[in-house]
Amino acid sequence: MIFSNFIYFLFSLTSLTYAIPLKQTSRRSLDESRTHISWAGHEWNVKTCNGCAPANNKFSIENVILNDDDTLTLKVEQRNGQWYNAEIWSFSPLGYGNASITIVDSSSDFLDINTIMAFYTYDTERPSTDYSELDIELSHFGFPDRKSSHQYGQYVIQPYLDPTNMYNFNMPQGLSGTNLSMYWTNIDNNPTVEFQSMILDSDNTPTSIKWKKDIYTSTDELTHISLWSFNGKPPSSQETQWVKIKFNFEPFSTTTTTNTQTQTATVTKTSTTSATSTSTPTSNPSNNLVLNKPTKASSTLPNSKNAYEASNAVDGNQDTSWVSNNADDSAWISVDLE
Repeated sequence: MIFSNFIYFLFSLTSLTYAIPLKQTSRRSLDESRTHISWAGHEWNVKTCNGCAPANNKFSIENVILNDDDTLTLKVEQRNGQWYNAEIWSFSPLGYGNASITIVDSSSDFLDINTIMAFYTYDTERPSTDYSELDIELSHFGFPDRKSSHQYGQYVIQPYLDPTNMYNFNMPQGLSGTNLSMYWTNIDNNPTVEFQSMILDSDNTPTSIKWKKDIYTSTDELTHISLWSFNGKPPSSQETQWVKIKFNFEPFSTTTTTNTQTQTATVTKTSTTSATSTSTPTSNPSNNLVLNKPTKASSTLPNSKNAYEASNAVDGNQDTSWVSNNADDSAWISVDLE
């Protein structure tokens, strides 16, 4: 193996995945003693703690700013030598419907490789369904190469150890105008969720990335929006990370008997990407030196039935991936080019 080949290998790993189960430790309910806000027609708690989940981060009410135009700013920011994060969650369950956030503006380097933006549901009373956790996560999960390749979007239905419960996608540089939504419906006792990201490219061309899946019924899960630090690490740039967002929720009528509901997108979709459960590996381009070569890795995600084995990193299929054990802090993967 020569050095130049090794560099190419690093940049050819387009499907590395790191999912974070966003487990919380206390019931999300109306508590007048907490700081809360009225925003976008709903009541929200604002998280404050000095070392709590996820990742033992600090959260502060000062990192959640309600703006005059009914937008909300979330920040990861340093004060007095400490980094603070932001999270809000709804007072009450929203139930079936289309919950969406729109990114209005953000810091110039958003997202840093150590910053995670999460839009998710969670119900502490339903451990049997992995707490009814549905996630849209934007993050590079600490990998600089993921930022260079714009790979930082993922839809997740917990438990993420099931390889059919996750879908990854790329996003362009800059997120202003991006709309992220979770459309949870129940038609004829068949609950489904459809995730969608409506992304504006640099020339304002909209692209829609959808993924739909049958899931469990909605009960008392609450809606969370957070901006937090991966593994408790501050932004690599040491600069404040912030994002300004809007929120909208449109209830779904359970009396609907035919699936005629559509996503509430106000722009014309000129390019659409739909996730499917199967895919065909790409042919070998002449400059791909690692395609289907023998691989070794320090570890593989346990109990995944070989869904995330090392060979996935070089199989030419962007819908498969290698994932190390979450406890493996020095994970590595190698390929034999001989």
